[in-house]
Amino acid sequence: YAIQPRTGKIIFRFDASTRGINTPPIVVDGNVYCGHAEQLFDDTTTLGAVFSFKATGEGDITKKSLRWQLPEKAVGKSAPLLLDGRVYYLEDGGTMFAIDAAKGTLLGKLKLGRVITSSAVAGDGKIYVSEYGMFSILEPDLTAKADPKAAKWKGLKVLSQVRLDGDELWGSPIISHGKIFIPTLEKMYCIGRKDWKPSTDPIPPAPKEDDAKADQKVAQAQISPVELLVKPGEKVKLNLKLFNAKGQLVTADAKAKFSVEGAGSVSDTGEYTAPTDTAHVFAKIAAEVDGVKSPLSRARVIPALPWSFDISDKQVPVTWIGARYRHQVREADGNPALVKITTIPKGTRSQLWMGQPSLHDYTIQADFKTSIKDGKIPDVGLINQRYTLALMGAHQQLQIRSWVPRLELRFAKTLKFAWEANKWYTLKFQSENKDDRVVLRGKVWPKGTDEPSDWTIEAADLTPNRIGSPGLFGNASDAEILIDNIAVAPNK
Repeated sequence: YAIQPRTGKIIFRFDASTRGINTPPIVVDGNVYCGHAEQLFDDTTTLGAVFSFKATGEGDITKKSLRWQLPEKAVGKSAPLLLDGRVYYLEDGGTMFAIDAAKGTLLGKLKLGRVITSSAVAGDGKIYVSEYGMFSILEPDLTAKADPKAAKWKGLKVLSQVRLDGDELWGSPIISHGKIFIPTLEKMYCIGRKDWKPSTDPIPPAPKEDDAKADQKVAQAQISPVELLVKPGEKVKLNLKLFNAKGQLVTADAKAKFSVEGAGSVSDTGEYTAPTDTAHVFAKIAAEVDGVKSPLSRARVIPALPWSFDISDKQVPVTWIGARYRHQVREADGNPALVKITTIPKGTRSQLWMGQPSLHDYTIQADFKTSIKDGKIPDVGLINQRYTLALMGAHQQLQIRSWVPRLELRFAKTLKFAWEANKWYTLKFQSENKDDRVVLRGKVWPKGTDEPSDWTIEAADLTPNRIGSPGLFGNASDAEILIDNIAVAPNK
């Protein structure tokens, strides 16, 4: 996509893949260079490609703007590098490809290792590359002829390769003040001469922009903040910005008409006032200027604790984040309950959040029942202060863990815990902040029986998460999950 930086309005789109692309593009002289390791948009049987297109036009420019494309190149984790008329791509499998930037023809390749998740950087006529276990310094030879079949192309000379035994290179090297910084899993390395006085090419001048005063016609309107999380009775002043068709700021005075759909009210000057009752409600706020309507600003009104949700209104709570797309309401054992479904394309393993991220020292409780399919039982759990209490079906375990961006567990405590599908259980999860830690306590018991006096599992994190929204966790990839009687209360 190309978007207007001030407004976010989409200028054009180029469809490269039917899936998401995780690699950053580069734009040079009006041409875009990028790569991916996913299905091609026009050939889903082929994975990966490197490509270039002209960054001009509006709307869908896929067919008319493509300059060249080389399929079956799995470049899913790195940005391309353009240098002296060549564009260099790093394939996920550890090979660097050099391509003629104008023609899109493959000039040559060089195997650097097994796994590359970083981008190359150029400086002083050299190219610096971090591979999983090795750091390489390469020198392009512009006199070398194209030889795409050669295993070691002469157009890339290896000046130095250093293997860092026992360490891993996942991040990209950078150059700053004449020195090269190399991040690894364990350390940060810096190489360069202490007495070196670096010099750099001057920053090119920014492209000239048309004078905004020449076009003060309102074509776009925006309200900020676009997302509000407020308490009952709270007042918030909304800001309104106006733009012309090119996304430039319009400074002329214009009368705005505000409107609100749902809970609360908004004044003529754009002040939103939340309702004073204690219900969990929401509002959609819009503004109109000279016939131009703004996108919606959304307000969630969430009262102070305690909360309770018994789903008696047969609605997925509208103020929850990440809930409505992944849950339905059905009758279960004579009462309405939330069902986390298995048929959605994304999010069968996901989390939802109920309220303010600033909450702490509270207890969350809910009833769960899972189904079973092909002998597989899903995972279910509660979220408290950025920790999860999870009943794990396949492993028959109970676990308290901190949220982590990768699969490794920074902090976790796990117990063997036998439990069954098609049976209701009550889960209870408490957080308590102390001087140097947060203490986490969890309980599980069959619904309808007496609550045990002792906690089933307890853990203390010495690198604590001090705040966090209450929420629910579930992995419905294997079977559906029923949820009912959710309650959140401050600790007594």
